[in-house]
Amino acid sequence: MDIYLEGEEIGKSIERCLLDWGIGKKISITVHNASSNDGAIAYLKKRFDNWGSNIMSGKYVHLRCIANIINLVVQDGLKGNDEHLAISGVRGGVRYLQSSPVRYKRFQEYVQLEKLETNNLLTLDVPTRWNSTYLMLDSAITLKRTFDAYDKADLDFRMDLSKKPYDGVPNDHDWDR
Repeated sequence: MDIYLEGEEIGKSIERCLLDWGIGKKISITVHNASSNDGAIAYLKKRFDNWGSNIMSGKYVHLRCIANIINLVVQDGLKGNDEHLAISGVRGGVRYLQSSPVRYKRFQEYVQLEKLETNNLLTLDVPTRWNSTYLMLDSAITLKRTFDAYDKADLDFRMDLSKKPYDGVPNDHDWDR
C-alpha cells in the first residue's frame, strides 16, 4: 500500500475518533515519526481547514513525539562507543536464546540451576520503543550468571555469536559497561 494512502487511512481513523469524542478544537496532534503519519497529518490539516477549526492556521498541528526524538539521539550517541559494543553483545545473546524455543527452555532450566530468584524474562529490545534497551539490559544483568553457565554448556552459543558482526557472547567488560 502507498505510504500516503496508508497515512490517509490513519488520518480517517483519527478523524472518526475526534468526531466520536466530540473534540472540535485542536492545537496539535503528537504522533510517532513515521512517514505514514505525515500523510495522516496532511489529511487531518485539510479536514480541520474544512471544519474551520484549524487553530493558528494549522501551524502546530503536527508535533513530533519527543520520546522518539530523544530515543533517536541516544541511539545515535551510543554508536561507535564501548557501550554500543557491550549492548550489541548482550542483544546478540538474547536474540540467540529467543530464536529457538528449545534454547530458551534450556536457558530457563539454567536459571533454576543457578538458583536465581527472579521473575525477569529475557526481552529483546526494539529500536522504536524508547525504554526497551533498558528493559533488555535490566533483565539480562539479573541473569548474568545464567548466561555464563549457558555459555559453558552450549558450544554453539559462542560459535554462532562470534560469526555475526557486533554480536558475540557478552564478556566481563560488556557486563561492566
